[in-house]
Amino acid sequence: MSLPYNQVQYNIGVAQKEATHGGLQLITMKTCIFCLREKADTDFNKEHVFPESIGGSLTINDVCTTCNSYLGRCVDNHLVDHLFIKSERMTHQLSSKGRSIPNPFGIGIMDDGTKVQFTPGENGNNKLYILPKKIDKKEESSKVTLNIRLSEEKKDELLSITNKIRKRMGLPKWRKEDLYKHTTTTHTKIINPEVTLDFFYDDIEYRRAILKIAYELGYYWFGDEFLNNEDAELIRQCIMHDEPSVKWYEKFQLRPVIGRASDFSVYDCWSDAKDSHIAYVSPLGGRVYCFIKIFDVFAAFIPLSSKYILPKNNPHFHDSLGNFIAVNYKTGKCKECTLAEESSRVNKGR
Repeated sequence: MSLPYNQVQYNIGVAQKEATHGGLQLITMKTCIFCLREKADTDFNKEHVFPESIGGSLTINDVCTTCNSYLGRCVDNHLVDHLFIKSERMTHQLSSKGRSIPNPFGIGIMDDGTKVQFTPGENGNNKLYILPKKIDKKEESSKVTLNIRLSEEKKDELLSITNKIRKRMGLPKWRKEDLYKHTTTTHTKIINPEVTLDFFYDDIEYRRAILKIAYELGYYWFGDEFLNNEDAELIRQCIMHDEPSVKWYEKFQLRPVIGRASDFSVYDCWSDAKDSHIAYVSPLGGRVYCFIKIFDVFAAFIPLSSKYILPKNNPHFHDSLGNFIAVNYKTGKCKECTLAEESSRVNKGR
């Protein structure tokens, strides 16, 4: 899906247009901050600045449903499904829209070839289960003996597994009493098993999702004035770029610093905010920069504008010297203040 990029100055302010449907009716029109198209306000829904799947609760209402769907499917997914982020989501029990807690580890293999499943549990009580396995099958005259291996916690699945095998053999189903009558159980305790797991690690695409967070924070704090600068246009094109054969970070020559949070010493002072995603915006050397930290995993230093921006009548903009926000991914609470106020609080706690 290709979305247009208009190089014209515009305002997101609401306009009124008249339409006739058996009478005169007012339709509220808005402009999407990503595709820049003017659409009816009924074609807009809540966009989570920090993705909802990682506990984000800060929302804006200026992204059309088409772009919102694209962002969730083709941009945010690279962050929320990143190996490191899925590990954090599992640790903190963060699901999305009633879905199950993500499992970053999947299926592993023990030294003897046995497949195991690492399963996240409540309160960090994660478990390793042996996947049911038919070890061997012996046939003696009219008698067939099956050896099936599975974890103790999964013993209730033995009847279902056995009946699947019997069905393939053309035999009638067993009841529980049949299983108990014909089954001999042997318990083996496996201590500190060595398990091999295969992982996929993305080091590029998750950065577009963090660029999206910075872009939406820029709009949240600076409004229309932010959208009308060249840096914002460049960031917007990087976010909406959907040509797999072209590397977006080379095509648009954008040079944000995005990487592991451990490489950004500036965030060390927020060690007391372990349960929050953190961001702040501040002028530096005549430019405006946005700083972002996602869990204690990723961090970013992103230029938002090559010139100073002073928004007009924006309730979210608190101070020209810097604005701060912390989104608690466990409680959903957002803390907003000036960067000076937050710096003062941090310094008092040292």
